[in-house]
Order: sequence, then C-alpha cells, then structure tokens
Amino acid sequence: MAKKKKQTKTVKAEPQKTGMDRAAFLKIAGGGLACILAMGAPAAYWKHRHIDWEFLGVDSERKFGNIVVDLDFIKRNKRFVQIGDEQKIDNNFEIQEILMVTNPDLAKERYPLLQKTDRFTQTLFGLVGESEPTANFLKYSRTAVNFVLEKLESIPDEFKLVALKPGDNYATGCDKKMFVGEKYFQLVRMVKDVGNNKFLQFSRVLEAPGSKAIKRHNGKETRRYCFLGMGPTSILSPISEFIHLSVSQSTVKISHNFGVDEAVALEEALVETLSQKYGRELARIKRAPSGEARLNALYQQMTAVDKNNSYGFYFPEYRHLPDAMSLEAKLGDKAFFDLYMQDPLAFRNAIYKEKELRIGLRK
Repeated sequence: MAKKKKQTKTVKAEPQKTGMDRAAFLKIAGGGLACILAMGAPAAYWKHRHIDWEFLGVDSERKFGNIVVDLDFIKRNKRFVQIGDEQKIDNNFEIQEILMVTNPDLAKERYPLLQKTDRFTQTLFGLVGESEPTANFLKYSRTAVNFVLEKLESIPDEFKLVALKPGDNYATGCDKKMFVGEKYFQLVRMVKDVGNNKFLQFSRVLEAPGSKAIKRHNGKETRRYCFLGMGPTSILSPISEFIHLSVSQSTVKISHNFGVDEAVALEEALVETLSQKYGRELARIKRAPSGEARLNALYQQMTAVDKNNSYGFYFPEYRHLPDAMSLEAKLGDKAFFDLYMQDPLAFRNAIYKEKELRIGLRK
C-alpha cells in the first residue's frame, strides 16, 4: 500500500533489522492466495462442512477510506469496543513489537525516543464485524478451541469466546475472554521527560490486522485476554491465541532466566508448532477452502530467511520454529506441550539440541 502522510493507516516499509513488519507479513501470507481471498468469489465457494468460511476473505484494511482514525473518531463510533484498560508497558522489546506490528514507519521514526521514554502505554480497541461473518467466525473459533481441548488434556478450559457488539465496553470484565471481531486498533501514548518540568508527549491510534493477546502479571494480579480478527490468518488465530493465553506462566519463568526476547521466541515456537499441526488437521476435517495452501504460505513467511539479520530470520520471534517442529515430531504433541508447561527450561534445552542437530554441531 502506498505511503500516505499524516494518517494512522499501516503502510509498508523496508524490513528493519528486527524483522519484516508483521502487517506486511499478513499481507504477503494472504497475497499468494489472492484468487481465494477475492471478495467476488461465489458465496457457495466458502460453504464447507457446515461452516461458512467467508471470514477468511474479509479485508478491512481500507474500511474507513481516508478518514483519520483517532481517539475522537473511536469515541463517536459504537463499532469500536474498548477491551481492557490502559496498560503500561515497561520493556523496549514489547514497545518495539507493538509499533512494528501496526506501523513500521512509526517505529523507525520514534524509536530513538522510545529508547528513553519514561512512560509508554497501550489501550486495545476491537472493531465490531458484520453480523454474518462474525457469527461464522465465532462458530469456527469455538470448534477450534474445543479441538485443542480434545488434543491437549492438560490445557485448562478457562476462556470464554465473546462476539463484540456495537456499544459494548470491556474496559473492565475482560479477563479470560477471547473477543471476536473484524480487526483491532491500539491507542499508544508516549511521554518523555525532557527536563525543566517539560514533557514531550505523543499519542496515536494505530491500526493492525490479525489478532492480539494481552497477558499481564503484576504481582498477585494476572489478566489474560485476546482479540481475534478476521482475514487470512483467522484459520489459525483461535488455536494460537488460545494456547498463548494458556502458557503465559511458563513463559514468565523463561523470561526471568533468559530475558523477554528469548521467552517470546520460545513461546512462539511452541504455539506455532501446535497451531500448524492442529490447523492442518482441522482444515482437512472441516474442508477449509485451500486450507493446506494457506497454512503453507503462513509457515513459509514465518520462517523466511534474512541473512542480514543476526538471527537469520525476517521474524526473529520465529527463529526457534523449525527446531520446535522437529522436537514435536519426536515427542508427540502432548509430551511436547507438557514439557513446556512443567519444565520450560528443559524445553529450551531440548530446542537448542535440535538446533545443533540441524546445523551439524551434534550427532
């Protein structure tokens, strides 16, 4: 999409050293399937095994045309639903991730400020989808979550699926819920103390495709919820976000020992390995339109090589995925998942053993 000045829309940019931006990834992952995602496809094409798959073809990137989506616009439009309260974010890795997901140009422009930002917050808003695609996506999401619960006996059944409706407000009461809608927006605020009682403030509403999980562990308080958006990746997102929300405590243990960057990468390795496995099974059972091709495209993008990146991948957070796939093939899905939950540090060691085998350092 062409760059436009003074707008909040996501735009393409050259890959940064931290990896290709996720918005571009989502576009590319679906781009190879343009003939399938075309909204002009006959309605009968999307109906298979009692599920209407039209939500896979929803493209809301230009939903509001040239309108600048700001906080005032959100407050006046009942299709925007606040999910959770304003969340303070303390680590630069997560801050950069948020900006790279929503607007890579903004990340490049503001990152020097971010490195010394005194306060950074985000507030999540979900956009209510059209009634029929939303109902069908909700139905599929329930099927996907139940499928995971059947496969993994040790995963807790503690999250409720909720379809957003105009006028809803989940600023409170969002814990342990998975919200279904069209796409999400984030209000980000940055404040920098420049001395002499002066503060540099910046805020903007950023638009993003796909899904978003929020996990907060503040002392005794734990809050976990997510937004599931429609589009090409929604064949996997109910599976992946459900697992993301369920494993957060193990991820915290890894972060305490090896930092947030490594913890995120290992959680992604676990989640995407199982999502690919279960997504393919479910796509075959429910006859998702070109399900195998969709999942292959997503996997190829997640594991795309970038020799200019120190990790060797466009998406550093997926750098352990090939080795996790090998480990799961040896252990089986249940033992693979239980290892992460019961001993996340042993899980990390097993991943690195697979990596050594792959590159020939271990026999």
